[in-house]
Amino acid sequence: AQERALRRSRAPTLDVFARAGVQYPATLVDTDEAGLAWAAGATLTWEIFDGGRISAEADEARARAREARAAHAAQADDLARARDDAAARAVGAEVQVAAAERRRAAAETYLTVARGALQAGTGRVTDVHAAEVGLDEARLSLARALHQRALAEAQRRRALGLDVVESKKENAP
Repeated sequence: AQERALRRSRAPTLDVFARAGVQYPATLVDTDEAGLAWAAGATLTWEIFDGGRISAEADEARARAREARAAHAAQADDLARARDDAAARAVGAEVQVAAAERRRAAAETYLTVARGALQAGTGRVTDVHAAEVGLDEARLSLARALHQRALAEAQRRRALGLDVVESKKENAP
């Protein structure tokens, strides 16, 4: 729009004005009278030679518009890439959570079997201890996977332009 305005400024411009007011005598001479004073007129302006200033300013405005469009496109690409990265990270986090839950379930089963074998007299205390350590490791793995999933969700919300604080308010009872 600025470029169009600059290019159009090459045409002549016509300025019309009118002014009215009340005039008071400036001196105490009898010839000065108080009363209404008015003036009206018109001015025609046409810049014949500007030394290329208008063309240069119009070119600059066009270049700034191209730069703004390119910056907008680059930002859109960055946002699309961030959304894709967040989606991929979320999928990976879901896989990790599912694997950690299966590992925890298996560790709980192994602990139950180890305790049953110890009560039956066919197991050892070290087997129960190893099963308990395995269960703790599985729970830790699940906690890490849940943390990674939460980070992936935060990254997704950031890529979408959502505020984490606002979403907490929306989910509040």
